[in-house]
Amino acid sequence: MEEIIMTGIIRFITAVLFVLLITPASHALTLTYYQGDGKGTVSNTDGREVLSYGTASASAQLMYSQGSTHRSYVGFFNIFGEGQDQIPEGSTITSATLTIVKVSSDGFSGSGTLYKVTSAWTENTITWGNKPGYSSASGDYRSFTYGYSANRIINLNVTSVVQGWADAPSTNYGWMFTAIQSMGSSSAFASDDYSNSAYRPKLSVTFTAPEPPEPEPAPVPEPATMVLLGLGVIGLARRRL
Repeated sequence: MEEIIMTGIIRFITAVLFVLLITPASHALTLTYYQGDGKGTVSNTDGREVLSYGTASASAQLMYSQGSTHRSYVGFFNIFGEGQDQIPEGSTITSATLTIVKVSSDGFSGSGTLYKVTSAWTENTITWGNKPGYSSASGDYRSFTYGYSANRIINLNVTSVVQGWADAPSTNYGWMFTAIQSMGSSSAFASDDYSNSAYRPKLSVTFTAPEPPEPEPAPVPEPATMVLLGLGVIGLARRRL
């Protein structure tokens, strides 16, 4: 009877160790980024190119529209990798939310669209003439509306776009905004230069990192080694009983 009990204990310990070895330690994490490594706003009035607002006095504003057409660009370019506070390539993105804030109290409401950008750009060199392209494919854009008052928070679901970037980080070129308003009206949204950092564009991502590769199988011990290991476990079990 004692021998049967010892055999059962050995089998139980072996099963527990096997489960611990093969069970991945993956779990969901959430990282939040305040945009600070890329933004620009370009405008076009009567066919004239206007330089990026990244180098102009209106650098605290995105999507500012007053009798002209504007395109605003926001980027979070270095969020994928193996470093601290980065999302590992190949992660599964559970959710991703881009947050922007309307900071002007102008008495105007409106609507806009967010598009995924498809080529590289830099804040200080982007103009209407060299602005990058964007994708209007399903899942690559989001429409939104905003009200009259200031400090209006707008949350945009960008999960599918961020998942694409996690699968291919080199395609992360950020987003482009357009605003639709009547001629002569204007609304300002906080950029990465806005004085109140809490209102700057923010990206929150919840993800699960990919599982590490399976380890190489352990060598099968020789019969004599297995006997010694079994005796050691049995001896330990006997001392504890």
